[in-house]
Amino acid sequence: MIVHFELEQTMKKSLILAAALALAPLAFSADHHHNEAPLDKTAIASETIAATGFVRLVDSESKKLTIEHDPIPSLNWPQMTMRFTYDGEQAIKGIKTGDKVKFDFVQEGRVSLIKHIEKVK
Repeated sequence: MIVHFELEQTMKKSLILAAALALAPLAFSADHHHNEAPLDKTAIASETIAATGFVRLVDSESKKLTIEHDPIPSLNWPQMTMRFTYDGEQAIKGIKTGDKVKFDFVQEGRVSLIKHIEKVK
């Protein structure tokens, strides 16, 4: 009877540990997306944010630009490389990998949406 009780307790502990391990990734991923810095909660979602950087990749299929941008103080973001979404090919007409750009974007939830982008010299 004691062996059965100990076995039952061990099984319960194992199930609790397995559940905790299964849920851990969800807890740690709540504030991060694609290795991006967490969004500063004080930034207003509809605020247009100005930034500069270099285009590292144009992904026409998913309508995303990978940009190595300079620090963005208004969001408390350091210099980093991240993906920005754009709306339609016309929005990035003439922009290619390697271009130095200045751009404006808004945060829409976890999406950084480019509103305007242009090459700079």
